[in-house]
Amino acid sequence: MVPGPVSNGRWRHVVSNAYSINSFSIRRYVLVLDVDERVLVRTTPDGCPLGFEWRDRQYRSTETPLRFYTRRPWWVEQARIQKGIGPQVLETETWRITASGRGRSAERVFELVRDESDWVLARILG
Repeated sequence: MVPGPVSNGRWRHVVSNAYSINSFSIRRYVLVLDVDERVLVRTTPDGCPLGFEWRDRQYRSTETPLRFYTRRPWWVEQARIQKGIGPQVLETETWRITASGRGRSAERVFELVRDESDWVLARILG
């Protein structure tokens, strides 16, 4: 079942993992919605997200968030990164958080990206 409509994007199918059993190929698909909107995030003192506000709705973390780093598309942003500037320019801190809104909202998986002092809701995994 596809989650309710979202006005600024379209859900797309992405292969989350693929494997073979005997001679059969098996793929598992996940629905992904690219959002790319700024959000207000509540964090612990060490920076771990506890919840966030998106489109006037509060979401609360229901599991321990997972932090990882992704490479930003520097080839799109700039023609060249200055020599000696360091890997932090290329890496983006990303948090995968399972959260639910108030009321009857089902749990969903969100990816939050920390962009210096701001937070961006990058995508929703369905």
